[in-house]
Amino acid sequence: MKIIFDEFAVEWNGSTVNVDTLLQPTEWRYSASVLGLKRYFDFISGYEEEKYLLLSGLQDKGIALPENVSPVFGFDGILYNSKDITEKSYLSFVEKDFESEMTHLKILGNIRKYGDIDDEKEKQKTLKEINDLIKSKSVLKSLLKEKFDGTNGKYFESIIAENREKIIREIYRYSPLMYRGFSNTNLLFADAGNHARLQNYTVDEGRKTRYLGYCFDKDTFVGDDIPEFDFIPFAFTKTYESYFVNNNFSIKDLERTNHQLQENIHRNEEDKSSSTKLYKALKNAVDYINYDVEIIIKPRDKEQYQTLFVRAERLKALRELDYNIKFYYKVNDDFYFNLENEVYESCLNNVLLNDVIEFMLKLSVKQQADDINTGMTRTQIDKIIRINEKWRGASDMTDIDRARATGFYVSQQFLKDKNENKLNSYKQKLISAIVAHDYSRMNEILLSLSSYINQELGFAYALFENPEENIGLAYAFANSLSPKPTDPNKDNNKGE
Repeated sequence: MKIIFDEFAVEWNGSTVNVDTLLQPTEWRYSASVLGLKRYFDFISGYEEEKYLLLSGLQDKGIALPENVSPVFGFDGILYNSKDITEKSYLSFVEKDFESEMTHLKILGNIRKYGDIDDEKEKQKTLKEINDLIKSKSVLKSLLKEKFDGTNGKYFESIIAENREKIIREIYRYSPLMYRGFSNTNLLFADAGNHARLQNYTVDEGRKTRYLGYCFDKDTFVGDDIPEFDFIPFAFTKTYESYFVNNNFSIKDLERTNHQLQENIHRNEEDKSSSTKLYKALKNAVDYINYDVEIIIKPRDKEQYQTLFVRAERLKALRELDYNIKFYYKVNDDFYFNLENEVYESCLNNVLLNDVIEFMLKLSVKQQADDINTGMTRTQIDKIIRINEKWRGASDMTDIDRARATGFYVSQQFLKDKNENKLNSYKQKLISAIVAHDYSRMNEILLSLSSYINQELGFAYALFENPEENIGLAYAFANSLSPKPTDPNKDNNKGE
């Protein structure tokens, strides 16, 4: 919520602060704008000069707002002077906050480094890097008409200094890691419009306006946009898939939570997946997230913003996961199966792992057919079966262990008879029935197996009575059928 009013002065910490705008984090777009705006004001003031006030601070000191200013009750807010938001200062803030993405700074740094290099190969490598950086951005190619040859560094420094703001603006505007990843590039620095400038919120008014309103009445459409939405990119984490925690209890909570999320995410540099980093950050966020919270997700390769609403009890369940479940599988060129992500995501969404387990069982059959060692796959399946049973409410794993042990025993009987192909055939048929949820067929196969080895499968009675409720037994048994079975009595790692 944004409220504009006549400028008034507030005496604060021995100085006078003039304000004419109040921004409150009433929903995530305004929350992200508030956080980005606060970081901007901290930057331009250098933490010395007061450039803004927090609404909660006014209330704490008994300072009243003018009668014509009516904040939304229950929300904190940031009071500031709109005149302090300038394009020049904004671009300086961009250059500092996204310093690692500023190509012109990399060029200047390499030019300075070039003069200190003695090794000829290293000099040629740096020279090439500089010229490749120039070619990587349209705005730099249009301004820098010469190639760097090692002697014309002053030319580059001069052109970049003269056009610094333009360079920053164009790099920032069109980079998918910066403004383009969040908003319509044509609306940077634009005044408030009829609709939000954010991706997936913008509208082609010439073509689609009449379809927006109720019953195709364009006059019923209500848009929502403010120039402060340009500060949203600064509130998200600097990862390929970006995150913002809408912890809007107060602006201090908003700032602390997102700062610590950013710090925790960057501690998990060994994880290539942004999602894995998020889930691990949430798992370790016990000090600053212990309640229901809304997380806004912005994949850079998609226009849609996504929302993950995480409940406190699911965070608790996530933190109780103490399993090493790293497992990756390339399904196709566009999709990698990441077991760790699947488990974390299912945990936060309060979804059982049946689909994940069945995918892994099918994969083990495929690997076996392709003569690929299935040991790692079967170990991970054992782990997620146990996780799944805990989520179902199982107090212990006695029945699961019994089904596992039976699978080992059955495998041994086939191998004694030197009938590995028959064992593989039974396993494939059983997993196919389980994955198809054809429980009649599953029971037929279990009975056939029992008859073939002339041995009762004690665990199977529970499946015959209620296959859906006891499907974990079938998972554990099927996973243990193997030409190279793991003896459960010698297996000290039961997935924990």
